Amino acid sequence: MPNTPEMWLQQGFRVALGFAGTLVELVQDEQKRQTQLHQWQQDMEQLIQELVVKGEKTEAEAREFVERLFNRTSPPPASPPPPVEVEVTSAPAEAAAELQELTQELSSLRETLEQSRPGE
Repeated sequence: MPNTPEMWLQQGFRVALGFAGTLVELVQDEQKRQTQLHQWQQDMEQLIQELVVKGEKTEAEAREFVERLFNRTSPPPASPPPPVEVEVTSAPAEAAAELQELTQELSSLRETLEQSRPGE
C-alpha cells in the first residue's frame, strides 16, 4: 500500500471517526468507560516502564562510551622489530656474473621468440 497524501488523509479521517465512535461509547457506558480508562492506564504504565529500562541501558552505554573516549591512553610503544638477517650466498662478483648470464639467456629467448612469430 503506497504512502500517498490521499492515503494519509483517508487514514487520518478513519482515525478521527474511530476516536469519535469510541468517545461516544465511553460517554454512554460508564462500565465500558472505566474498563477502557483502566486499560489505557495499564498500557501507559507498561510503556513507561519499557522506556525507563531502555533509557537506563542507553545511559549506561553512553557513559561507557564517553569514559572510553576520554580515558583513552596512548598505546604502549611497540617493541622494535627484530633485526633482519640477510644471508649473502655469493660474492658480489659471482652475483654480477650470474646476472649477466641470465640477461644473455633472456636475450636469446627473446630472439628465438621473435623469429618463431609468423608474419614478421
